[in-house]
Amino acid sequence: MEINKTIGILNFHFGQNYGAVMVPWAMQYVLKNKFGKTSKVIDYTLPEQPLKKYHYDSFCKFRENFLDITQTRFETTESLRRYIDAFHTIIVGSDQVFRTKPKDAYYLDWVYGDIRCIAYAASFGIAKYDGNIFDRYQAKKLLPRFDALSVRESSGVTILRETFDVSGMQVLDPTLLLDAEDYQSIIDSEPLTLPKNYIAVMFLDSEHWEELKNSNIYKELAQSYKFINICKDENNDFRPVAHWLNFIKNAQYVITDSFHGSVFSIIFKKKFVTVATALRGNARIESLCRTLDIPLSRFYPSLIDISPTFFDEDIDYDHINKKIEDGRKISLDFLEKSLSCKAKVKDFIAITRDKLVIPILTVKHTQTHKTLMLFNILPILSKKTGSNQLFFLKNIPIPLEQIKSQCKSMLKSLLTIKNK
Repeated sequence: MEINKTIGILNFHFGQNYGAVMVPWAMQYVLKNKFGKTSKVIDYTLPEQPLKKYHYDSFCKFRENFLDITQTRFETTESLRRYIDAFHTIIVGSDQVFRTKPKDAYYLDWVYGDIRCIAYAASFGIAKYDGNIFDRYQAKKLLPRFDALSVRESSGVTILRETFDVSGMQVLDPTLLLDAEDYQSIIDSEPLTLPKNYIAVMFLDSEHWEELKNSNIYKELAQSYKFINICKDENNDFRPVAHWLNFIKNAQYVITDSFHGSVFSIIFKKKFVTVATALRGNARIESLCRTLDIPLSRFYPSLIDISPTFFDEDIDYDHINKKIEDGRKISLDFLEKSLSCKAKVKDFIAITRDKLVIPILTVKHTQTHKTLMLFNILPILSKKTGSNQLFFLKNIPIPLEQIKSQCKSMLKSLLTIKNK
């Protein structure tokens, strides 16, 4: 366990996904090089995905070589709570961390005391909150505990305001806070021989491959370009992260259904097209296009709809980069202020039920009292600051000395009866 307190970063770093590992890398890079801050990626895995994490692949290799991760591995919020003293700040995000259940770690119900809690570019994934009534209840209790709230999509700002009655601002994904040159050290770590003319293809949904091969764009462009699966090699193994970046950087064109496939196409100033994928959430990519003023014509519902002449259209990257610079100023200003803000004192949430996710007992701290609350409504026991005096229902003094005396008398009587 680390001794010195640091910033903890909590996101989907464990995923078998290029965006999942690039997000924490970019966040650590920004914290170190923009703000001079140390940080640790919290090695937490969602409960339903522990086995994926132990499978060694190119993502594991990247995490080992490029991410500064806690030595301790966590799979429950209870284990995270035992490690809480290692951090003075927790940053949640980016990625679809707010699409998880509030009982999972990303809503920070396991944090208590004066630890600073920041949501940076957190995403709900889709345009509306899709949790059930109990998720909504719990999230509404937990989100106001954050000291600073920001989301990646404009729809997230609306969800925070209209569903949870809290305010938040839109910021850029951490990967967009960096220039293309900042990723060169990763690319240089594993050299790659590239073909001369190729189209980089990144599909998270396998059915898009069949759709692509049956499309007019494939039939036309395959005569002049090689279509390369930049995620998996000929053995169906995930390519190294360095190769994935290199393939995007040097491609003539990029076709993808991935949010971060789109993001890195923009970073490397590629001509690209993004295909819709309903299950993963299209709001993310639509918001990205609107934020950077990229025509939504780059975002297609189906590959069949794309004309072979589509890539003849230029993308105005001078204008897009100006929008990115404006977004960076807002995003970095948010981070700077958030990292220096005074943290709220968070109550210790003592008990939660997995089914209902409703807190039964919580401890409420004020300047004058510490109170044990039932359902966060009824004060059961309270104690004045600097005093050992306990109160029942906040107003009724509990005569501790008298109770102790009576207990001793009862014990003495029981012993007397036993010895007869």
